[in-house]
Amino acid sequence: MSKLRYSFFFLSSLILPQETFLEGFPDVPILEGMVEIHPEGRFVFDTPSGTIAETIMISDYDEAEAIKRYSVNLIALGWNCTQSNIKLLCTRDQHRLILDTKKSTEKKTLINIRVEPNKE
Repeated sequence: MSKLRYSFFFLSSLILPQETFLEGFPDVPILEGMVEIHPEGRFVFDTPSGTIAETIMISDYDEAEAIKRYSVNLIALGWNCTQSNIKLLCTRDQHRLILDTKKSTEKKTLINIRVEPNKE
């Protein structure tokens, strides 16, 4: 088991050069080129069936690139992800993570990130 942890840590350090994670979200990194718009407005609510949290990020990447970058990093963190060009759906343990993108300006993308209990 410890060999697996070391491999996971090593792989994560290669993919995630900065280890900043969204507070209140289970292992959801803030990737390079992406910024949380209003951290003080982040919604985090604990329920008996699990945490519900939501925030909005802005990215320097287009929609497809932002989803691709999150997919690679979340899979490395143990999430099971299914992606389209503008949306990413991931599950891990009792969590379901949804990333929806929307074009903001010519060069920016808004990413709505939501975690909720996985009911499947």
